[in-house]
Amino acid sequence: MGLQAYRKVVFITLTVALGAVALGATAVAGFYYKQSKQPTPQTTAAGNIPAEDIIQRVSALYNLPGNEEPTIAQIQHQDKLKDQAFFSNAQNGDSILIYPKAKLAIIYRQSTNKIINIGPVNYSDSL
Repeated sequence: MGLQAYRKVVFITLTVALGAVALGATAVAGFYYKQSKQPTPQTTAAGNIPAEDIIQRVSALYNLPGNEEPTIAQIQHQDKLKDQAFFSNAQNGDSILIYPKAKLAIIYRQSTNKIINIGPVNYSDSL
């Protein structure tokens, strides 16, 4: 095999290899792009309990406002909230459901399936 033929084989091999790498990279990028565009269920701040499950469990214990969806967060630093009376019995991992229109807040503990506290929400729309 002459030098000219060898160069041609190397060129074709490199072209095919680079094409395969480019095609693979495009496929991987497309996969991750498609995954990022798929809707995910609303979850709590910690991301471990679907919001729909929390709402369903709390609605079995308390008559929730039916005209709005709550904002749900998970208490992660109860020690920073202990000076506030509303959070005095809360624990890390408890969920808090906030209904702004109804001006209602609920602390729920999944481990015992109990409502820990219910109270009014006082906030101002103006900043």
